[in-house]
Amino acid sequence: ALADADWIDPLAVAQSAQHLADANEALDYEVERFWKQNAQRSDNVIRLRLHPMRETRLRLMTRAIHELGGSPRGSDIANLDDNFSNQRKGNVAGVMVELRFEDEGPFFHFSPEPPRRS
Repeated sequence: ALADADWIDPLAVAQSAQHLADANEALDYEVERFWKQNAQRSDNVIRLRLHPMRETRLRLMTRAIHELGGSPRGSDIANLDDNFSNQRKGNVAGVMVELRFEDEGPFFHFSPEPPRRS
């Protein structure tokens, strides 16, 4: 169906795709750089400085949860991030996430979710 659409400029679509790939590469680079400088792991706890940019922050949160064995969906991470505007704790994929305001600034603390009581 799209191949038959005469209003689509294939060259413009290809250029847009390349721009998106370049932006994704830049985000991946920033996530790696920020992680190396601002994430500390001790046993099963990860302490991570809060990144000011939402998409980078979501990718960093996803990485921390993966590091602790969780497999979050993107929408779960986005919802958790949204909820931090009015709460300080949440959990995703078996990982507890807490936003703490420390002397050095805001940090996320990630740890395995405690067992649920039955």
